[in-house]
Amino acid sequence: MSELQSPIPAADLPASHGEAGAHAMAEALRGSFVFIKAVMVVLLLVFIFSGFFTLKPQEQAVVLRFGKLSRPITFGKPAGAGGVLQQPGLYLAWPSPIDEVKRIAAGRLQSVDSTAGWYAVTAAQEAAGQEPPAGLTLSPARDGYTITADENIIHIRAKLEYEVSDLWTYDSSFENAKAVALSALNNAIFYASARFTAAEAVSKQAEVRGTIEDRVRQLVQSHGLPIIVAQNAITLNKLKEPRQVADVFQQARSAEQQKNTAINDARNFKLAVESRRQGDYEAVINAGESEARRLVLTAQADAKAFLAQLPAFEKDAELFKQRRLTETIARVLTNKNEKWFLPERAGGQPRQLRLLLGPEPLEAKDFQPQP
Repeated sequence: MSELQSPIPAADLPASHGEAGAHAMAEALRGSFVFIKAVMVVLLLVFIFSGFFTLKPQEQAVVLRFGKLSRPITFGKPAGAGGVLQQPGLYLAWPSPIDEVKRIAAGRLQSVDSTAGWYAVTAAQEAAGQEPPAGLTLSPARDGYTITADENIIHIRAKLEYEVSDLWTYDSSFENAKAVALSALNNAIFYASARFTAAEAVSKQAEVRGTIEDRVRQLVQSHGLPIIVAQNAITLNKLKEPRQVADVFQQARSAEQQKNTAINDARNFKLAVESRRQGDYEAVINAGESEARRLVLTAQADAKAFLAQLPAFEKDAELFKQRRLTETIARVLTNKNEKWFLPERAGGQPRQLRLLLGPEPLEAKDFQPQP
């Protein structure tokens, strides 16, 4: 009985079940490590290839490595000034968060719209181009507005279009360069509004737009914003008086138009009177000058004629007088039917001239006075 219960020697026993399990586990882990390595290689390749990016035409970009300007692999396409990528094509950079690629459309106009001086509108109203309904009063807490030089209120909505002149400065020197451009536009709108009265701003919108544009350029230059504001870069989408007092403004504009019409009529009348006065003045002057020239020429002709007859007078004055008298009488009596000529007597005695005026005079008794 004791022999049956004796244990079997350990040396004679087969390999334990624990060793077999450890061997199987090692084989399983070895296979898992191969799979994990393959997955890691795939992930590494995906990570690396995710750094490829393509620039489209009319597009530029800069690459920032941990926030600092870096140069990616350009595949034969050199970067432009300041590290700005300008040519379209394929580029390679480290994926995020190591590198960050910032793109911007180059050669195309950027734009910002100002609503600081306009009514508060909803997205649906904005999409439909509608204005909110006018209330009885303006709500300063909700609606935008600007103050004019005569302390009135107007509403302005404007748009600024610009080009980026330096992509690196535009993207790296300003946290939000577009917001800076919008702030410059808002500042210019309030600046221009304060330099016109409400009536002038509504009637002289071209001058208001020019003032806004000049102010934007001044702010862009003073703040070093790398953008180009070209001529006519400002568009005044809307400029109007508050809707609550639109009738009053219309009456003021009508009165202003009537005043301008009266002034223009008076100015035209003044010009017409001055024109007539100038014409009369020139006519009198011309007539006087013509008469003066005529008198001078007549005097010169008479003097020449008298001088031409002087030798004959000096030779025989009496004969000259008789000839002149004869010529004068002949000219004076040219068209007379009856002529009498009484030459002087040789002794200088006067001659008697008797003219028969009619028949014998009537006797007094035959004369009857007319009543």
